[in-house]
Amino acid sequence: MNTKIKNLILISFFIAYGSINESFGERKICIIGDATPNGWDRGSASPLSYTNNSSTTFCYKGYLNAGNFKFIFENTDDSWLPTWNKTDETHIYKRTSGSQGDNLFTISTAGNYAVTIDTTALTIKIDALIETTPINFNSVFMVGDATSIDWDITNSIELTKNPGNPFEFSYKGYVDAGEFKFPVNRNSSWTQNFFMKASDSQMVLQNSPDVKWTITEAGNYSIVLNINTLLIDIRKLNTWNGTGNWSNAANWSSGTLPGTSEVIDINSGEVIIDDNVSLYQLNILPGAKLTVNSGKIATIQQLNIKSGNTGTGTFIDNGTSNITTANVQQYLTTGRNWYISSPVMTPSVSSLNKNTNSYIVSYDEPNGNSAPWKTEQDTLTRCKGYIAVSPAGGNDVTLNFNGVINNGNRSIALTRTAGQTKEGFNLVGNPYPSYLNWSLVTADPLNANISTTMWFRTKTTGNLYTFSTYNSTGDISVANNATTTISKFIPPMQAFWVRVNNGTVSTNLTFNNTMRAHRDINGNTFKAPRLDNQQLLRLQVSNGTNTDEAVVYFNTNASNGFDSFDSQKMFNNNEDIPEIYTVAENEKLVINGMSELKSDTEIPLGFIAGQKKTYMLTVNEMKNINENIEIFLIDKLENTSTLLNEGGSYSFTADVTPASSNRFNLLFKVPSISTKVENNLNSIIYSYVNSANQITIVSPEKSEYSIYNAVGQKITGGFTTNNYFTVNSKLPTGMFVVRIGDNYSTRVIIK
Repeated sequence: MNTKIKNLILISFFIAYGSINESFGERKICIIGDATPNGWDRGSASPLSYTNNSSTTFCYKGYLNAGNFKFIFENTDDSWLPTWNKTDETHIYKRTSGSQGDNLFTISTAGNYAVTIDTTALTIKIDALIETTPINFNSVFMVGDATSIDWDITNSIELTKNPGNPFEFSYKGYVDAGEFKFPVNRNSSWTQNFFMKASDSQMVLQNSPDVKWTITEAGNYSIVLNINTLLIDIRKLNTWNGTGNWSNAANWSSGTLPGTSEVIDINSGEVIIDDNVSLYQLNILPGAKLTVNSGKIATIQQLNIKSGNTGTGTFIDNGTSNITTANVQQYLTTGRNWYISSPVMTPSVSSLNKNTNSYIVSYDEPNGNSAPWKTEQDTLTRCKGYIAVSPAGGNDVTLNFNGVINNGNRSIALTRTAGQTKEGFNLVGNPYPSYLNWSLVTADPLNANISTTMWFRTKTTGNLYTFSTYNSTGDISVANNATTTISKFIPPMQAFWVRVNNGTVSTNLTFNNTMRAHRDINGNTFKAPRLDNQQLLRLQVSNGTNTDEAVVYFNTNASNGFDSFDSQKMFNNNEDIPEIYTVAENEKLVINGMSELKSDTEIPLGFIAGQKKTYMLTVNEMKNINENIEIFLIDKLENTSTLLNEGGSYSFTADVTPASSNRFNLLFKVPSISTKVENNLNSIIYSYVNSANQITIVSPEKSEYSIYNAVGQKITGGFTTNNYFTVNSKLPTGMFVVRIGDNYSTRVIIK
């Protein structure tokens, strides 16, 4: 079947299908009114675009005059129905009859706006854009006998808008020998203006004379036009189709190595430039990887590293790259703030703000108690972390970093200022357009004064902000339901928290090229897994909606005090999220590395509750722990002990609780083989100070006990009368030794 006919049949099917399901297929909703550039001319109404990967959400990003508007289908007949009209400032209704009110939206101040409607939720959002140059068209189309739809303007091909540049539109794909031009909508009467040929590289906006472009040789082409500068660039397109060396002609769509004037797309896979190359434009698409080998020279007029909802392209230069213009994109979804960093030297803040319609802030550690957050006005500093603060609602956006790509050794000064709220915590960023291996960063002697832990601020699957943690010494992560994988690989353009070690006032964090990586999207599944004998216990607390985790693991190189195997807890400070942690040397830990798992090991377990309700403590993971080891949760408030081996849980009620480690302890026990466990109590002997500041003994009934003071004098003793026995003797503050039976003794402190 003829390709053009086949495409027409396919498009017609989508239109019919859309009319049945109220999903509009290829038929465009347009904005119309005296607020729009073309007024109430129905034939020149401006089409909206799908947005946020939704089939019912549409957006117009462009210039609006002071005036009124509503929404209408393209190519609507003389009835002007249906339309979408104003219910109130944030809602629309679908008008299907002339008897319904024709209420209009009003723009009071001319400028660029983002107008977003949802035809299912019947909502509208109108945001003024920071960009001041008028964006006169939201959409541009392509029609002609060189295209697959021929001269059928009602099905003309919509060009792709550059998410990082609202003036740039492009088409990539097959083009026949023939003619084409660019309408600004799909008006079937052909009365609208077209972008037509003024020269090979210049356009003019007009309806006549009808001057078109001509393709003499069919093939794959890249066509890029700019509606502001009226420049157009038409070039042959060569696409990478494999993985391996650049010099393998079989991996290129043309069957030949790229020429010096072509546009080159790396759609997927990994490409290694293994020879000197000279290129016009090279595009690394989301998820694709490009490496320049050591000793090789890549001369590139324009390098574009693309980003989208499937990921971001990555680039590693191990040779010499001479790049005239570099653009690195970072896709950001709507409805949240993003931690970002710059992959290029000193990008302009104002240009980034135009893309996001937001503002950018950084953290100033020395002023943590007074004014820690600083709004950036000029340029971003490499290696520094920032937050792109997005307005509520709106559309997904794409940052476009333009400049010289960061390469080689890069460093940033860090501080630890005594007494500040986040003492020693600094917000830094990955400076490279590739992943960064945090294990290699912390292994560098230049970074000896930096904690081996990094913290990500991210969102949970429940849409709440949380901290995810990674410790490079133990290779342990706590993701806390993050919507992304947390590992030693820091994504390109990602900001993260680090901490300067105690005793260091200032130091530098240094990065170099050996720390860069192309992360395998599949998690390196083709590589042999690392042998992991590390004993690990992962605990989770839940309030039925949100959760938090803490990890205890054992490594013979760790100490039981605070060291590089441990990671401090960064608290969420959100009453909707309960939090747990363990304690070592007064440090609250999300990851606690200990030297050895022994019987009768006791660990204080801290807990925070922002609400009075019922909570559940669960062992989420227990790895490489001997099956004879039993893990008990001691609740000193309720005088209970609960076996918490893998899958075990403990339900309890708590009032609003600030950070406290007074209620819970973890106890690791090796039960006697000859002792039968009865209600989990005969295998456990334990003593603690309860919430009333009295000594409680947990042991089988009728166990003999003795209590001694700090100098060894016996203060009291006797036999327990139940499994949870409270010593009624009033003891002064101080340290005491509790001996139970012949084999157990422990120290307790009465405060």
